[in-house]
Amino acid sequence: MLGRVTADRQRYEHALTLLAAAAALREMIGAPVPEPDPADYERVLAEIGRSLGADVHAASWARGHGMDEDEAVAYAMLTSPSESLAHPKKQT
Repeated sequence: MLGRVTADRQRYEHALTLLAAAAALREMIGAPVPEPDPADYERVLAEIGRSLGADVHAASWARGHGMDEDEAVAYAMLTSPSESLAHPKKQT
């Protein structure tokens, strides 16, 4: 969810890192993408893919996917949802 909110704020690199960290944690415990989120999850990933270049996309995914639980939480805390809402990225 935090990855989606961050993507909605057009912070695509940060969002992809969060989504990759969540994916890695789900893989560790054998959990699927929560219902009904799979379609929305794929939509967000596609939006991010269109917005980031291949190198940034790969680096962001690798960074997030390589995080352990503590690193993922610390990274998520760098920008909380309330901070994102208080300072939304302006549409151009």
